[in-house]
Amino acid sequence: MRSLLKNYASRLDFALRVVDPLLIVATGYVAHRIYLDDWDPPARYLTALAAAAFLGFAAFPAVGLYQSRRGTSFVDEVAGLFLAWLLIAVTGGAFLFLAKSGAQFSRGWVLIWIVGGFLLHVASRAAVRLLLRMSSSWAPVRTAGASSPGCARRRGAVSRCARTTTTIRG
Repeated sequence: MRSLLKNYASRLDFALRVVDPLLIVATGYVAHRIYLDDWDPPARYLTALAAAAFLGFAAFPAVGLYQSRRGTSFVDEVAGLFLAWLLIAVTGGAFLFLAKSGAQFSRGWVLIWIVGGFLLHVASRAAVRLLLRMSSSWAPVRTAGASSPGCARRRGAVSRCARTTTTIRG
């Protein structure tokens, strides 16, 4: 799995950095459709969506969501997502309060957008982890340093081979 992730880590990082702000905007559109029964939000809603996408673009790396996930739990990643969405919500709420424009937005829409966006991001990260785990099980196992073809080491098992034998995936 290490070589698979090493080869595609920058592509995965780039994809997440592009998809995350798009998910923020898409969730806002869907929330507008669900709560206000319309696919065409007013200009002020579009401005809020763009501002939130920009905040997400800044907040997600700031809370460490694009760092290597090797050795970290899914709970840690969900906590980072929660913190990023909380940062987006608090910053947006503070701006609306200071600009005295909060009355122009539906509270129901904002609530559906924030909760739905967080849940969609959690689901997307779970799907990415699942796909990475599945793809690592498809990679062939090669044995480096083995003295014979039947001398492959298994994880957690004591090897009959020389101590220099290492298992390489990919």
